Amino acid sequence: MNKRVSVSVIIPVYNVKNYLIDCLDSVAAQHFLSKEVILVDDGSTDGSGDICDVYAAKYTDFRVIHKPNGGLSSARNRGIDEARGQWLIFLDSDDLWSNPDCLQKLHSYAEKLDLDVVRFEHQAVNEKLEYIEPRNYEKSNIVGRVIDNYELVNFGISGEWFAVLYLLRKETIGDLRFNEQTKFQEDIDFYSRLFASHELRCGYLDERMYLYRKRTASITTTARISNLEGSFSLCDVFYHESIKINDKRLKRLYVYYSVMMYCWTLQTIATDVYYPKRKEIEFQLSLDTLRKNALIRKKQTVVPYKYLPYLYLSPAVSIWLIRNRNKFIQKLK
Repeated sequence: MNKRVSVSVIIPVYNVKNYLIDCLDSVAAQHFLSKEVILVDDGSTDGSGDICDVYAAKYTDFRVIHKPNGGLSSARNRGIDEARGQWLIFLDSDDLWSNPDCLQKLHSYAEKLDLDVVRFEHQAVNEKLEYIEPRNYEKSNIVGRVIDNYELVNFGISGEWFAVLYLLRKETIGDLRFNEQTKFQEDIDFYSRLFASHELRCGYLDERMYLYRKRTASITTTARISNLEGSFSLCDVFYHESIKINDKRLKRLYVYYSVMMYCWTLQTIATDVYYPKRKEIEFQLSLDTLRKNALIRKKQTVVPYKYLPYLYLSPAVSIWLIRNRNKFIQKLK
């Protein structure tokens, strides 16, 4: 392919044979023509790589990279390295775009406002692509104008850091890459570092063009202590990145996340899947050290009152309180 490429679509692929065609069809259907589609087959063993080859043979703007399995971050990084477009966008191979004008709308919006990054919205669906978990939010305060890093993180992302919901100017990323040692919530790690690195011209497009398929067997629904470790590690990532930030609002927000990632991950431990292993988790992940760090950092930000007990009480007691509070609420329903 020698044509000019404006947008590089990066799709990591690993053992998603049952969903991959939906994903690739949604990309092939895009009206935006100045694109390349980079399929990074990360050592698939179920025939997904063969499907990629079929699409690459059918569409001149599709190409496939077959590589040994290295994980999602490794595949995304390979895609970034290979990308020729001025803009980058990620798409997970079990998800899809709902709108054939998705790329066109994002690219036009970015060019119109001369942006470095555009954030858009998603809709959760089940395996049959039926809408689930209706979402209500109010983000009109950031629509239609250039916003800064703080406004994007606080109002646009609002706790949902999904890597696939951004169109990014490639030169904005520079040498930044996904941490290949992080196997869970690597998107939070990547974007927290990006938005702390330098001031960007950001934009927000209030359209749900990404269909996020919630699969029962996906990595985000599988219980692993390593997932908890990744989640807790973000406490330090946010805090260390906050030191680099000049914007006092964003700095305070990052410190807030460094504390809240501890509290929110405790809530995960209190769920049915992890609760039986709580003692092993507490010992293996040194939760009391994490608690003490969060308590020190709390002095630099504002933490909601309801979370304060988790910082002053031991992790074991906090998890018990969360567990029984949830059970009590369920009885009242």
